[in-house]
Amino acid sequence: MGDDSSDSKPVVVIDDGFVGTVYMDDAELYVNDRHVIGNRLIVCGKHNEVKGNDNVVNGDSNRCTGRRVEITGRNNALEGDDFNVFGDFNTIHGNFGKIVGSGNTICGIEVTIQGNDNYILGSVTSVSGTDNNLNGKDYEEVADPPADPPADSNDEIPKCTICLTAKPNVRLDPCGHASFCHECVCVLSRTTTCPICRTPVRQAQKFYL
Repeated sequence: MGDDSSDSKPVVVIDDGFVGTVYMDDAELYVNDRHVIGNRLIVCGKHNEVKGNDNVVNGDSNRCTGRRVEITGRNNALEGDDFNVFGDFNTIHGNFGKIVGSGNTICGIEVTIQGNDNYILGSVTSVSGTDNNLNGKDYEEVADPPADPPADSNDEIPKCTICLTAKPNVRLDPCGHASFCHECVCVLSRTTTCPICRTPVRQAQKFYL
């Protein structure tokens, strides 16, 4: 929030007497235990379900869906891309984000992690901290591959874009993305969108190379 009054957002307080979903854009909203739908909001509170893009959410135990969301707090859940999360024990399904905190669970690609005891399923751009787990292994075990590995014809074999080790054998319908292994898709079953394009998934079809 800058000093320029043109950058300020109107402050709205939703009291316990309000019934129904809150529909609002471009506001600073103080609310608990509500469904909130809107964009460019600053939402302060807990136990809310917030849907929209370019929102900032401050508080604990909120569920957020959208792109370019920033969350500060604990025990929050987020599904969306291009995120920033600051806090502990959050669950994130999304790509191209940054997480600062400990005890978080992250499922996505191209994620930057700063903190300890985080569980990551996917790929990362960087990890700083201790006791982080990447795709079932201690991050330290996979962070420093041997220098100049010998050429191997198996390098041309496609790999799952999440775990980067197993062969892909599952295609998502209707988007058609087929770069995932069965084990990773089973873990991803908690979300209903493709990790690459975010298209809602109707079914996952196994195939054999």
